[in-house]
Amino acid sequence: MPEIVKESFAANKRIIFEGDNYSEDWHREAEERGLFNLRTTTDALPWLVEDQTVQVFSDYGVLSQRELESRYDVYVEQYVIKVNIEAEVAATIARTMLLPAAIRHLQGLQAATQLPTSNASLSLTMLRLSGVKFSMSATSNQTGMLAVSRMVCCASVVRISLVTSSGW
Repeated sequence: MPEIVKESFAANKRIIFEGDNYSEDWHREAEERGLFNLRTTTDALPWLVEDQTVQVFSDYGVLSQRELESRYDVYVEQYVIKVNIEAEVAATIARTMLLPAAIRHLQGLQAATQLPTSNASLSLTMLRLSGVKFSMSATSNQTGMLAVSRMVCCASVVRISLVTSSGW
């Protein structure tokens, strides 16, 4: 038995790592060892239907090519659905929590600087959430009412900026 364990360890030593697999050390170590380092779901999923993966699963009678392709399709669909849900939640948070808070902040700045409301515009860019990025813009009109002008996917940090015609 010790000989079998010794042979198995020697044969697989290249892929054994006793550190933290989430650390940068592992990423460097994997690269040095010539191992694939698939950091994201979108990087890893296509490997499920690669020829060499299909061959291994078929040789050992685990899954056929058709079964692997079916699993791939299901995993991709599940991933897209989850990312979409996260994006919708982020948009809701932006619309119902962050944008109103930013507008209150803008109104406070307007009151403190006595800027005309018609010249003030607020740009609020949402935090990155699971790779999905959002941007919202709003403008305050003469009566102090808020008009949301657009919501598009585009930014990666939270930023509040006050822009007026005077360039302040």
